[in-house]
Amino acid sequence: SYFVNNLISACRAVLPGVQLDFAFLEGAPVQQARNEICDQAVRAGYDEVVMLDKDLDVGVEELVRILRHDVPVVCALYPHRSLDTFWHVRALAEPQEPDAVGLMQVQQSAVGFCKIKTATIKKLMADHPDRAGVLTETGGGARLVHELFPMELVGPNTPAARLRAVEAAILKGDPQFLLADIDAALYQHHAEPNLHQAEDYGFCRLCAESGIPVYVDTKLIVQHEASVK
Repeated sequence: SYFVNNLISACRAVLPGVQLDFAFLEGAPVQQARNEICDQAVRAGYDEVVMLDKDLDVGVEELVRILRHDVPVVCALYPHRSLDTFWHVRALAEPQEPDAVGLMQVQQSAVGFCKIKTATIKKLMADHPDRAGVLTETGGGARLVHELFPMELVGPNTPAARLRAVEAAILKGDPQFLLADIDAALYQHHAEPNLHQAEDYGFCRLCAESGIPVYVDTKLIVQHEASVK
């Protein structure tokens, strides 16, 4: 596959001032693998982490480009699996224009091919101590690992959403309708279904809570194997 060929080329590449180390994680759920990669990077004292999903066509040129960016988090663009032309990106509330080198800050992005500074990972660990938990490793045993790539259920029918609706009813503060509003907030069924929020977006949400900007390189576009016709 092109993934194997690209990886061999990357291993052979000599990048001035850059020492490349590689690690493979197979079999684990993707969010667990990403959490484990970040944990290993901190423990090993690496400066940066590059994550690369095996269904993306990324060569040495693309690797060099993403390594050149000096930002906390930067992601490449690639199309959805559904053969359309939309990117896995959610813009800021006030969308920005790309800068001279193509970087644009976004609210959320897929992280199939991304670079994260280890300082960013350490800040997230420090800012979210509640996300430290036991993660079972491949091959047995367990270790304390931070869940920085949470796969979460979101939607109007989740307990968190119902709690926000109750709080909104209380803040409205009309005694005549308060009990009815609270009852509706607790038990009303919404037509919109709950959805699992991808671990990519969960990570970006934690970055936003810590004031860490996330960027996409609008000039770094790679092919997604599942979207090839």
